[in-house]
Amino acid sequence: SAKLLASTLRRVWDSSLVTIAAVHGAAIAGGAGLAAACDYVLCEQGTRWAFPEVRRGLVPALIGAVLMKQTNRRLLLDWLLTGRVVSAEELERAGVINWIVPQGQVMAAALKQARSVLAGAPGVQRSTKRLLDELSGQPLARLIDHALADHLASRSSGEAREGVRAYFEKREPDWAPGSVRISKVK
Repeated sequence: SAKLLASTLRRVWDSSLVTIAAVHGAAIAGGAGLAAACDYVLCEQGTRWAFPEVRRGLVPALIGAVLMKQTNRRLLLDWLLTGRVVSAEELERAGVINWIVPQGQVMAAALKQARSVLAGAPGVQRSTKRLLDELSGQPLARLIDHALADHLASRSSGEAREGVRAYFEKREPDWAPGSVRISKVK
């Protein structure tokens, strides 16, 4: 599942087409990552995102790689180290989402944005997306590859076993010092 998510995140991010996410309700873990990988993210008022991986003993590496391209490290540390619920308003201030729209209007707003995008030259749009990715530092594909390795390593840790077990048993995890190792980006 992590490999599929990594591949999907890369495809969405690297798509030559302009991608638009219309988010209603909640976006949790991989769902939030998929939305964040899109070029435009519109959320309905009241939408909430969460990144609970750390509470399951997992490194939120794949989602972290996408979000590092969208917002600053301090906010990201708060979201990923606590697993707390993040409001649409906070996501908008952080630059992770483009707009918050009234309840029941997210699809109409997404279609309006799509019509606006269609007025642009597709080749120039592709070039612009590619240029901005190159100018922003490490390409997401490289970050995703690195993040996938870290996420897979965390899945075999004792903390992951305890976190997932505690989740299904509906109890708080009993954390012991972990042995998860994070590699350096090369």
